[in-house]
Amino acid sequence: MNIISKDINLSQSIGIGATVIIFDFTVPTKSTLKVTHFGNYLATIAAWGDITWRILQNGVGLYPYDEILDQIGMIDDPRAISPFSIPGGDNIQITIHNGSAAIVGAGVALRYDIIEGG
Repeated sequence: MNIISKDINLSQSIGIGATVIIFDFTVPTKSTLKVTHFGNYLATIAAWGDITWRILQNGVGLYPYDEILDQIGMIDDPRAISPFSIPGGDNIQITIHNGSAAIVGAGVALRYDIIEGG
């Protein structure tokens, strides 16, 4: 079994009312993706509560990460979360929806392992 560890940090400007897919990954066949850490970011502090992060597995919200309105960890130091796994062949996406009245800078940080043969 081979384990590949990844640390990613992604951010972008999100238009008013827009939903963006900031992370999109299909897990390789015969592998498992295990997410262990998550952090989220907003450039405009006043926008907290108006921005929604969602983690989706094959387009379906992954509870309890299907409607994140609060800060979890930080972009430069993602917080350890209850690990969850996505099996080979499945897709994971993280979306950010801007429900505020202004364009906002938002992002995510993730730590995950790809377990080959897992």
